[in-house]
Amino acid sequence: MSDEPRAPTDPSSGLADLFKVPQQMFAQFMPQVTGQEASPADLSQWAENGHQLQAMWFEFQQEQALKAMQNPPAMLTDPAQWLALAQGWFGMLPLANPETQRRLMADSQALWEGVLGLYGIGPKAAAAGQGAPELPRKDRRFGDPKWR
Repeated sequence: MSDEPRAPTDPSSGLADLFKVPQQMFAQFMPQVTGQEASPADLSQWAENGHQLQAMWFEFQQEQALKAMQNPPAMLTDPAQWLALAQGWFGMLPLANPETQRRLMADSQALWEGVLGLYGIGPKAAAAGQGAPELPRKDRRFGDPKWR
């Protein structure tokens, strides 16, 4: 028997071949069904059902989109409500409060200087220690001299 793929003689045989792998995979869960081949009529019915389901879903989505366009949320149509919502959002930003903004800037600068200090550069380099950084020498993973 040749391993070369053969051209199907009728279009439904391609569909039957498509379902052989899932049938074999699920046969272990349903041994009483093993060996039954799907008929082309069954496969066509499944394909038709799939097309109908897809058409119904598309129609439902169209209806929902049309409803949303005809009745937009009140927030989007009333400028006063939209501006009140936007004002609330901007009020929660850290830049709106000068004290919060100053604290955010100071924390960011301290973090950045600390990171630079670990690499021996920046204003905190001297505070990080002279020479190599202290490693957890008791941890066996850092026992190799290459870590120093």
